[in-house]
Order: sequence, then C-alpha cells, then structure tokens
Amino acid sequence: MNLYDKNGLVTWTAEEIQLREQVAQHFALRIPAILREMNPAWSLHRIESPLLTPTDLINPNYTVSDVWFQDEESDLVLRPETTPGSYVYAQHLLDTHSKVKPPFCCLAARQIVLA
Repeated sequence: MNLYDKNGLVTWTAEEIQLREQVAQHFALRIPAILREMNPAWSLHRIESPLLTPTDLINPNYTVSDVWFQDEESDLVLRPETTPGSYVYAQHLLDTHSKVKPPFCCLAARQIVLA
C-alpha cells in the first residue's frame, strides 16, 4: 500500500508484516542449509546495520533529493540500502582474525552479501 504516493514508501499491514517475516525466516533457514549442502565450509552471519550510514559508504549516484541527511554538516545519511553495512561487517570479519574465511555470507534485511 503506497499512502504517500511516492515510489518505494510502502505502508505495511499487520498481515503483510507477518507474511514478510515468515518469508524472511524461511530463507534465513533454507539458504544456509542449501549452501552447506554444496560446501560444508560455508558460514553465515545475519546482521542488521544502523539506519544511519556514513555518507562515504553510499553510492555517489544518490543525490540530496534521494536520501535524508542528518543535517547539513553531518556525514551521516538515513541508509538508502543495506549493502554498505553488510560489506563493512564482512570486512570486519576478515580483518579481525575471527577465523572466518571465504566462503561466507552476511545476510541483512532483504539482501545477501557473499564473500
């Protein structure tokens, strides 16, 4: 349901929220199982990055009219997508000697990063 008459600003009903959560849960369970069947070395990490994202991490093609900036002097924006947070977390896993090695997967809201 698009009550704001703007592209992408969806209002979800209780039934739609429940269905969305069920689909997310299904894939959160199935994807690891499928990947581990193909290669037992797979490790999966489900994350949720902050809603505010450093400006330098978002695609430079976004304009001021595309994203919400915290204020004129801030280097934070309301994240337009979850990809940057997933990449930062994946890099963190590789840089901290956490014994995580490719192949691994970071699952975020409606998006998956494979490494």
